[in-house]
Amino acid sequence: MDPTPFPFLSLPWQLRRQIYFFAHLVRECPVIITAPANVIIRHDDAPRRTEKEGWGWCCQFQQRKQLGRHRIVHESRECRCPEIPKQLLLLSKALHAEAEALLYGENKFVIRAHRAEYLGLFDKLSVGALSQLRHLLVRLNSWPCYRGHSRANFKHGVCLECRAPVSASDAELGADNAESEAIIEQLSRACSRLSSHVIPGRLSVEFICDVTDKATAERVLRPLGTLPRLNQCTIRLGRNQDAALRSLARSAATRLTEDLRPPSSAAASLFFPFQSLPPELRLRVLDFTNLGPNGSFRPEWSDIAVKNGRFNQAIRSSLAIERECCLSCSFTRLDCCCPLRSASYSPACRCRDLPLELLLVNRQTSTDAATVLYSTNTFTFTGPFLDSLHMLQSLRPDTLRRFRRIRFQLETRQTVRWMDLAHTWGLLVAFIGKFFDTSRLSLVIMADSNDYEECTDPTYNEPMLRNLYTGYRTLVLGVKARLPNLSDFHLTLGAFCSLEPVWEKHVMGSGYDSTNGNQFSKEAHSTDRWLNLPKKRTEAPHWHQELWFYSNIIPLREHRGVLER
Repeated sequence: MDPTPFPFLSLPWQLRRQIYFFAHLVRECPVIITAPANVIIRHDDAPRRTEKEGWGWCCQFQQRKQLGRHRIVHESRECRCPEIPKQLLLLSKALHAEAEALLYGENKFVIRAHRAEYLGLFDKLSVGALSQLRHLLVRLNSWPCYRGHSRANFKHGVCLECRAPVSASDAELGADNAESEAIIEQLSRACSRLSSHVIPGRLSVEFICDVTDKATAERVLRPLGTLPRLNQCTIRLGRNQDAALRSLARSAATRLTEDLRPPSSAAASLFFPFQSLPPELRLRVLDFTNLGPNGSFRPEWSDIAVKNGRFNQAIRSSLAIERECCLSCSFTRLDCCCPLRSASYSPACRCRDLPLELLLVNRQTSTDAATVLYSTNTFTFTGPFLDSLHMLQSLRPDTLRRFRRIRFQLETRQTVRWMDLAHTWGLLVAFIGKFFDTSRLSLVIMADSNDYEECTDPTYNEPMLRNLYTGYRTLVLGVKARLPNLSDFHLTLGAFCSLEPVWEKHVMGSGYDSTNGNQFSKEAHSTDRWLNLPKKRTEAPHWHQELWFYSNIIPLREHRGVLER
């Protein structure tokens, strides 16, 4: 056997780099460089005891990235990521330089500073390591979980992800927090060391520090101002939404990522004359903000949800269900910095955050922003009809005339017991017919896909199905009577799916084809959306001809705002 070592350094750099990657010097999972420590935990039903910080990191980075949520697989809370081969840093100076550049330049590092002494880790990093850093997350407190998870069972006092006790989580920084002064002082030292060695425009920083008031936030952000220009900066200052803290986070992040050279006096006195642009061009520019459908958000956030009469941006409105963050606001997927849920600023977040501040600039910009917001988006209404009516009544008449497409997502309890809600539905449709520009309005009604299953219980099969059919029929007849000049009408039923095109043509006319539509095309009929549906669910009931013939002979009359016969 030849004792001569393999000439690794004589290989091309591209090949050596690939070997470093195969050796797991660079990994997908963020590197936690916080040293373990002993913590004191007090349980309500157990004596005080000392436990090691050993609930497991449960990082599972790839798993969370695919599932879109924090979940422990195989019931194991231990990190399954391969260990970093630190031995490569000890072989030779040449290998040390290459390995150090890859280790600190390609990996993402996380420091969870539960106490002030945790920030002393910056003093242990070499000058070469600090100069190579590209991604760094610093979190000064973690709540409700000591590990940083956001889901907890407060009744039993444990984290739902790693079962860590909530009592061990960190408190917000504020005037009444004894650790605040020590943490801020140590943060100043860490930022001073970083500013001396970090290359300008190279480092991306995510900084999380939940505070109780604006004064504490300003003190916490002051040390960050000493850092050189950053490549990207994400800042979170509160667990819940707070306009003042959010504005402070945005201002600080913008200052840290912009070129700090002072502009000339001539350039400082000039600003872009946006208001002097032609109206068509102004609307086109606003259409590419998050007010319009061409913003930088994900496609599933294209609709705007109104739940129980209130705007709710944290809903995936096409399905009217709560969804988690876009998982792009933070590279750890664990430390959420979504502006829709916290007082934060994240340039990488792809959730739809409506820039409603444009409505407050001036009258012209407010008019243009309202035109783009209401005329280019689909508004999905869920919840009680009366709440939706009160929300629409709070808008100005000129705003109501700008709506172009609205969708009502019906629940099973609404369609099955339709006669109890017919009065409020009649008031809502009458309001739309009176104040909306119906000739340019597209109305979409989507019933719950569980309607059929809920109504086929063996105990009351036929009566409940008849009530469901009556609810559908009364709904369609009400739209026909109240909104005769709609631009489009799209109907999606949870049962009797073959009646969708029949009732759409009854409202719009015999020549109407919802697949193409007049202004908007229908996404798909129920038979196309849900494949292999049972025949009983798609076909019209045997009493349809009798009841529908009865509906067309006896005209509707109005009594106290309700359409009756």
